[in-house]
Amino acid sequence: MDLDPMLRFLKQQGSALGSLISHLTLTQQKELLADLNYLNMQEIKKFCRLHGLPLNIHAEYKKGEVQKTNELDRKGVVLDRVRQYLKTGKVPGPSIIGHKMIAEKFPAKIDGKTPLLFGLYKNRDAKVLKALQEITNGKFRFGALAQELSREIWIQGKKTNFAAFAKLWLQEMENPEKVHPEWAFLTDLSAGTAGKDWKAVRIKKAKSVMAELSKIPAPTKY
Repeated sequence: MDLDPMLRFLKQQGSALGSLISHLTLTQQKELLADLNYLNMQEIKKFCRLHGLPLNIHAEYKKGEVQKTNELDRKGVVLDRVRQYLKTGKVPGPSIIGHKMIAEKFPAKIDGKTPLLFGLYKNRDAKVLKALQEITNGKFRFGALAQELSREIWIQGKKTNFAAFAKLWLQEMENPEKVHPEWAFLTDLSAGTAGKDWKAVRIKKAKSVMAELSKIPAPTKY
C-alpha cells in the first residue's frame, strides 16, 4: 500500500531512533504517558502535526492505493499513537480501512441486511437513522459510541450488516464495558477526584505535558 511520501520518510527516520523520553525517570515517564489524557484535541493535534503523526483515518479506495480521508481518529487511538512514538521514536502508521470495507454501490433503501460499509453508513444521514431506529425500536441515536463502533468494524475488517451493528450498539449502550481513560473528566469523576477545580487541574496538567513535549525536537523534513 502506498502511504504519503512524508509519512513514509518519517517512519523510516524513526526506525533509527529510540525512546524520546528516556531522559526522564521511570516514574516521570509513567506520569507523562498517563497525563496525556488531560490534553484536549487541539493540543494533541498541535504535537502530532509538528512530528508528522497521522491524525486522519486512511482508506484503500482502490486495491493497493491508500488515501487520507477527512475522518479523524478518536482521541484514544491518537494518544496510543503518541505514546508509541514517545516510547520508540518511530512514527506509527495510520488507521486504514481496507478495500473490502468500502461501499462501491449505494442502495436506494437501507435495511437490516444491508452491509455496514464505509461510505454507506454516514453520521446524521436520514436513511441510516431511519433504518437503525426501525431495527432498535426507536432507541438508536447518532453519537460517539456509534462512531467508535463503526470505525472499529471497518478498520478491523469485520464484515457485518446494519442489524448486527444495531444489536452491538444496543448491547454497548445497556452494558458499557469499555474503559476510556482518555476521557479524563469522566475517569476522575468515577474515581472521586473531579472537584470543582477540575478545569484548572486539567489546564495545569496539560501545560506541564505540553512543556515536556516541546523539548522533543521535531523530525527534520526534506
